[in-house]
Amino acid sequence: MKRKTVYIIIAILLTLSATAQVPVPEFSGTPVSGCAPLVVHFQDQSTGDPKFWDWDFGNGQLSNIQNPVAVYQLPGTYSVTLVVRNLDGTNAITKTDYITVFPSPTASFVADITTGCVPVTVHFTDRSTSSAGTINKWEWDFGDGSKSNAQNPQHTYTASGFYSISLKVTSTSGCSSAASISRYIRVVSGIVPDFSNALPSNCRPPFNVTLNNQTSGPGTLDYIWDLGNGTVSNAINPTTSYAAPGSYTVKLVALSNLGCADSVQKTITLSDLNTAAAIPDSACPGQLINFINSSAPLPASNTWDFGDNSQSAAYNPVKSYTALGAYPVKLVNHYSNCADSVTKTIIISDIVSPDFTATNTGGCNAPHSASFQNNTAGAVSWVWNFGDGTSSTQQNPTHVYTANGQYDVTLTIRTAGGCEGSITKTNFVKIFPGSVMVTNIPRSGCIPLGFSPIVSSTSPDPIVSYAWDFGDGVTSTAASPNHVYPGSGVYNLSLTVTTSGGCTLSVNYPGGVRAGIAPTMADFTAASTNPCTSAMTQFTGISDGTANGWLWDFGDGGVSTQQNPVHSFGDTGTFTIKLTAMNNGCGISVVKTNYITVLPPVARFSTGVNCASPFTFNFRDTSILVPGPAIYLWEFGNPLLGSSNTANTSFTFPGPGKYPVKLTVTNGGCTNSVMDTISVVLPMADFTVSKPILCKFEHFTLSAVADTSVIKGFEWTIGGGAPFNGGQILDTSVIAPGTYDITLKITDKYGCSNSITRPAAIMVSGPKASFSVSSPGGCVNTTVGLNDGSTSPVGIKKWTWNFGDGTVQDFTGPPYSHQYTKAGIYTVDLTVTDNAGCYDTASIPASIKITSPKAGFIVDQQIYCPGVDLQFNDTSSGSNLSYFWDFGNGNTATVQNPVNQYIGSDNDYTVKLRVTDDVGCSDSVLRANYVLIRKPKAAFTFQDTLSICNLLETKFFFNGQDYASYEWNFGDGSSTTALNPSHFYNSYGNFTATLYLTGNGGCVDSAVRHVNLINPNTATQINYSPLFACNRLSVDFNITTPPQTVFSLYFGDGAIDSSQQTSLQHLYNVPGYYFPLILLKDQYNCQASVRMGSRIQVLGAVPLYNIDRKKFCDSGLVYITNYTIANDPVVSQVWDLGDNTSTTDKNPIHLYTQPGLYPVSLTVTTQAGCTSSFPDTIRVLRTPNPVINANDTICLNVPTPFNAGLAQPDTAITWKWDFGDGRNSTDSANILTYGKTGTYTIRLQATNSLGCTNSTNMPLLVAPNPTVATKDVTIAVGGSIQLPVTYSNAIADYSWKPSKGLSCDNCPTPVASPQFTTQYHIDVIDSNTCAASGNLTVTVLCTDKNYFVPNTFSPNGDGMNDIFYPRGNGVTRVQAMRIFNRWGQLIFEKKDFDANDPSAGWDGRVLGRPAPQDVYVYIIDFVCENAQIVPFKGNVALIR
Repeated sequence: MKRKTVYIIIAILLTLSATAQVPVPEFSGTPVSGCAPLVVHFQDQSTGDPKFWDWDFGNGQLSNIQNPVAVYQLPGTYSVTLVVRNLDGTNAITKTDYITVFPSPTASFVADITTGCVPVTVHFTDRSTSSAGTINKWEWDFGDGSKSNAQNPQHTYTASGFYSISLKVTSTSGCSSAASISRYIRVVSGIVPDFSNALPSNCRPPFNVTLNNQTSGPGTLDYIWDLGNGTVSNAINPTTSYAAPGSYTVKLVALSNLGCADSVQKTITLSDLNTAAAIPDSACPGQLINFINSSAPLPASNTWDFGDNSQSAAYNPVKSYTALGAYPVKLVNHYSNCADSVTKTIIISDIVSPDFTATNTGGCNAPHSASFQNNTAGAVSWVWNFGDGTSSTQQNPTHVYTANGQYDVTLTIRTAGGCEGSITKTNFVKIFPGSVMVTNIPRSGCIPLGFSPIVSSTSPDPIVSYAWDFGDGVTSTAASPNHVYPGSGVYNLSLTVTTSGGCTLSVNYPGGVRAGIAPTMADFTAASTNPCTSAMTQFTGISDGTANGWLWDFGDGGVSTQQNPVHSFGDTGTFTIKLTAMNNGCGISVVKTNYITVLPPVARFSTGVNCASPFTFNFRDTSILVPGPAIYLWEFGNPLLGSSNTANTSFTFPGPGKYPVKLTVTNGGCTNSVMDTISVVLPMADFTVSKPILCKFEHFTLSAVADTSVIKGFEWTIGGGAPFNGGQILDTSVIAPGTYDITLKITDKYGCSNSITRPAAIMVSGPKASFSVSSPGGCVNTTVGLNDGSTSPVGIKKWTWNFGDGTVQDFTGPPYSHQYTKAGIYTVDLTVTDNAGCYDTASIPASIKITSPKAGFIVDQQIYCPGVDLQFNDTSSGSNLSYFWDFGNGNTATVQNPVNQYIGSDNDYTVKLRVTDDVGCSDSVLRANYVLIRKPKAAFTFQDTLSICNLLETKFFFNGQDYASYEWNFGDGSSTTALNPSHFYNSYGNFTATLYLTGNGGCVDSAVRHVNLINPNTATQINYSPLFACNRLSVDFNITTPPQTVFSLYFGDGAIDSSQQTSLQHLYNVPGYYFPLILLKDQYNCQASVRMGSRIQVLGAVPLYNIDRKKFCDSGLVYITNYTIANDPVVSQVWDLGDNTSTTDKNPIHLYTQPGLYPVSLTVTTQAGCTSSFPDTIRVLRTPNPVINANDTICLNVPTPFNAGLAQPDTAITWKWDFGDGRNSTDSANILTYGKTGTYTIRLQATNSLGCTNSTNMPLLVAPNPTVATKDVTIAVGGSIQLPVTYSNAIADYSWKPSKGLSCDNCPTPVASPQFTTQYHIDVIDSNTCAASGNLTVTVLCTDKNYFVPNTFSPNGDGMNDIFYPRGNGVTRVQAMRIFNRWGQLIFEKKDFDANDPSAGWDGRVLGRPAPQDVYVYIIDFVCENAQIVPFKGNVALIR
C-alpha cells in the first residue's frame, strides 16, 4: 500500500528590495584643460552595463555616442553632463567647471605645390598666428611617416598617393593649435623618360642622327640633352652629327613644373656598315665556290656581281668559273637606311693544297680501325695511301691496320677543275701497346715522406684517366698527385692509366717507396787509401742496427748500395768518399775529404784503320803515366798472333772477325790494363726487295743485309734519283710506271764504305686512263654519254666513273652514261683497274654543264600604299637570264628589276616571274597574294580617360594596321612616337587624342578619341529640404554628380549613404545643427568634397530620467531623477507614474503598494513648442512560496521523484534543493535513490528574478527492504509439497505466480501439486510499502514409486494372477510392452494402452497356445503424467 504526504511549509514572506542594474555614470576627458580650440576626447567609464549615452558638453553641443569628441572654440570653463541608461534605469553625473580652455594660437600653413610627381620636393610655409605670446614650436607630419620641427620645412615625396598634412604649433604661453588638411598633397607617377633614334641615312661617318623624344610625365616638361659628342640641346627632338663610328652615351633629363625630374641614358652604337664577304682567294675551274655575305648585321637585301657577267641576289650564293683568270667579285649590301659595297678578286687556278684529318689515329694493338676525313673543298677524286701497302679512292674512307707500327698517310686529290695536289703526314697513325712508368721511383726518405710521382708514357693517344694506389690504403685519380707517407715502412706503388682510345697501361713498383727514421751514426774504413788505378779496394760501412740501406759516393762518379763494397778507381787522383747509412731511405752521412789517392798508370789507346787494307789497324798509346819508365804489353786476342812491347804499334789481323785487344802498362810501381774488341770487317753492301713487281703508288720494302753493330750508314738511290739516307729498312712507293735501278751504299763505324747497284730491281706497271664526253650538258635530269679510251697491256677489268655530282659508279664494260639531277659544272673522273690490279685515273675538268635556273624576286615592302610605284628586285640565279613578269593586275614587264603601280582599294595581288638561261632552261615562281595593297588603318584603345582630378595619366594602346610609321597627338599641344605611350593631362578640359598612321608609300590615316578632366565643383549639385523641425526631421536630398564617379553623402549627424541613390530621404532623429556634404571618388581613387546649401536645424529636448528601483518585491518607495537635456529651453514637464497618478515635480518620489507592471513616462515641452516623451516601466514582483511534492517515506535503493512547486504560480524562479545526505540540485524535478536507511530532512528554496527568496523543509524516512528466502524441491509425479519459504517481519502482502498447482497464491507457504516441473515467483510488500521477491523450482519426476510390474504370474484360469500387465500411479499410459523368450524371440507386443488395464496384458499364450513355463524377459515403456517416458526392463516367471 502506498502513502504520500505533501508538506507545505509557508515561511514568513520577506520583502527584499531587489538590486536593479541601473548604470552608474562616470567619465573622463583628455585633456581637461588647454588652449583653444581645445579638442577633448571623452571616455565613458560608466558601470552597470549602460546602453545609451547622452552628453551635454556645456558649449551648446550635444552627443549621444559613447566616447565622443568635443571641440571648445572659445576660452572659458565648461561643465559637462553625462546621462546613461539601460533597461533598468537612467543615471547622470555632472562635473562642474570640468573643462578649462585657454586662448590658443591659430595654426595655418600653405605649400608651394599641392600636386606633384615622383620624386617631388614640396616647400611648406607656416602662416600660424598667436594672440597671446609668440609661437616657438612647430610639429609637422607630412603624411608618409616623415616629420619635421622646422618652421618652414621642405619635404621630398618618393611614392605616389594622397598625403594628409598636419601642423601643430605651440606658443610661449604653452598653448597649442593644430591644423590638418586631409589629402592636401597629391603625388602622381613621375616622369618616364625615353627616346629612340632614327638610323643615319649614310652607312659611313659622319652620321647625322635625329633623336625622337618619347618621354611621358605630368605637368609641363622641359628637356636637357647631353648628346654624347660634346654638344647639348634643349630641343624636344634634337638632331646631331657624329664624326666617327663608336658607342655614344646619350643622356636625356626631363623636368616637370610639378617638381619631379628623371633621366634616361642610352648608348647609341654607330658602326661603319662596312660590307664584309667571305670570298676565297683562289679556286679551280669548275669548282663550286661558296660566296658568303659575312656582314653584321645582314642587310635587307644584297647584290653579287661575279665579274663574269653573272649576278645573284642570294645572301650566300654558290657559283663556279669555267676559265682561268682573275675575277673581281663585288657585293653590294642594301640596308634599310643606306647601301655599301666591297670588292675582292678571286683567282681561278689549277693549283690546289689538300688537307685531311682522321679520328682514332692511335691504338694499342692491331687490328685497329681509323676513319679519314677529306677537308679539301672542291675535290672530286681522292687517292689514299695508308702507309701499309693499301690504298683507297673513297672520299672519307675507314681503314683497318692489321699490324702494329707507325704509318705515313698520303692523300692525293683532284678538283672539278682538274687541279691536283698531294699531302703526306708522317707517322700519322701509331699502333703500339705503349708503356707507362714513374720516373722518380724508387722514392725513399724520412717520415713524413712527401711524394709527387712523375709519369712518363709512350702511348698512341692521350691519357684520359689515372688510378694510383700508394700502398698505404690511399688512392688517387689525379694526373700529378701529391701524397705524404706519415709512418715508416716499405710501400708498393701501382699506376693504371687509360687512354682516349681505350688502351689500358699498368705499372707496379713493389717496395717502390720506403719511408723511415735515420740511424743514429755512420762511419767507414778502407783497406787501402793509396790504391793503384783499377785495383780493388775494400770499403767497410759502420752504423747502428737500424740501417738497412747504404749509399756510397766514391768521388769518381762511382756509387754503391752495398754495406761493404769493393770499388775500383778507373782514373788517378784524390777522391772524397761519402757514405750515407739509411733506414728505408732516411739517412745520416759521413764525408771523408781526399780520403783516397789513386796512383797511375791508366792504360788507354786509340784505334785507326786503312780502308784500302781493311785488316791492318794502327794502335796509339794514350795512357796516363807518372814521370819515369813505362813497360807496355799489347795482346791481340790470340798468343799465336803475337804481341808487342812498344808504346805505339800496328797489327794486321788474319781475316774478318772480332778480336779482343789488350794494353797493359806498368809505371811507378802500379800496373793497369785496358781491353777493346776490334771488329775486323770487309764491308759488302747487299739488300732485298719485298715486291719487285708492283703497281703505281703501291708500297714496297727495301731491306739492307748488314751488321748494324758495325755498319752505321745506309744511303739509297732509286731510279737515278737523288741519294738519301733511309735506314736499314726503307718503306716507299713509286708513282710512275717503269723499271727502276736501286743502289745501296753502306758505311761502317771506321768510315769505310761499299756500294751495290741492282739493275731493274723493281718494275712498276699500270693502265692508262682516257675518255671523252658525247655532249657538253643540258638541263637538270639530262643523261650524258661517256666514251672510254683507256688502254692496258694486260686488259682492263673495271671502270670506276666519278661523275662529279657525288655519284661514283663501277662498270665492267660499255655503255657509260649518267643522268644529272642537279645543276652545276661537273668534272668527270675515270679510274680504270687492269687485270693485274693496277689502276689509273683520268679527269676532264668542267666537262659537263647542267643548268637549272631558279626564279626569285623580292620587294622592299609587301604591304604598300595604292597608286605608288613599287620596286621589284630580281633574286633569280642562272646564266644570262631573260625575264617575263606578270604583276597580277594586268601589267607585265621584261626588264630585270621593274617598277609597277597598283591602283584601287585594298587588294592582294599574285606576282609571277619566268626566267630563261642561255642553255634554254627555264624556271618560274608564282607568289600568291604576295603584294598586299593596303591603306593604313589607324586604331587604338586607351584607359584612364575620365577623372575629377586636374592631373590624369592616360595610357594609349596601339591597334593600327598596315602602316610604316605613326605619330600620336594628345590634343594638348604635345605628341610622341612611342608605340604605347602614357600621357599626363594637367588641367580640366576635354581633349582630342589623335593617332596618325603613314603607310609604305606615304598614304595617311588617323583615329581620334576624347579624354575628359571634369571639375567636380561645377559638375556636382546637392539640393535638400526642409531645413527646420522639432525633435526630428526627414529631409529629401537630390544629387547630381560627374559621370563615372562614386559618391558618399555625409548627412552631418555621423550617418553616411554610399548607395549611389541620387534621390533619397534621411531622418535626423536627434536635435542639432547639420551641414551635409558630398565626397566624390573616381576610378583612380581621386577624391573631392563638395558642400553647398544651408544649415539644417532640429530643435527640441531629450527627456531623460532615472528610476532608482525599477524592479522590487511586494511594495516600495521609488525616487525618480530628471536628466533631461535640450538645445532649446524647457518650459514644462509632466510625469505619468502608471498607477493613475501624475505630477509636474522635476524629480518625483512615489510609493507602489501592490505587485504589478507600471508604465512611467515624462513629457517635456521647449520654448519653441517642441514636445517629446520618454517611457519606462516599473515592475513590482511577489515573493515566491515553495512546495515539495514527494513521499515522506521511501524504500532503500528505490528511485523516487522529488518535484518543486509554488503555492502561487510565478515564472523566472530559480530552485535550490538540499536532500539531507550532502546532495543538492537546482532542477525543479529530480529522481533520487537513497542507499542508506534513516531519517533525512529535505529543504527546498525558491528565488525569483529580483532575488526575493523563501524556503520549506520536509522529513524523509528511508525504510529497509523486506527479505525472502526460498529452496528448490523435488516431488514424484502426482505428489504435493508445502513450499519451503521464510520471510522477514512485517510482511503485509504476498503474491505467487503462477497460481496453478498451488493451494493459495496470497499466503506465505502454499502447498504445491504441479503436474510438471514448475518455477514459482513470490512478490512481497511490507508495511512501509517496500517490496522484495524470490523464486523456487518444484521438480516433478517419474520414479519406481509410480509404477509396478509383477515378477510372476500363473495363467491357469483360476482368476487369480492370470494376466501379466503393468500397474502404476501418475502413469498416463504404456507406450509399448514387449516380451521375449530366452532365445530372444519376440512372443508378445502391445502398444499405447492404459496402465492398470488387465485386458491389455499377456495371457501367457503364444500364437494361441499356452506358452511353456519359463522365465521371460520384458521391456515396458511407461509414459508418466509429466510426459516423461521411462523404459523398464525385467524378468517374469510364468508358472503353470
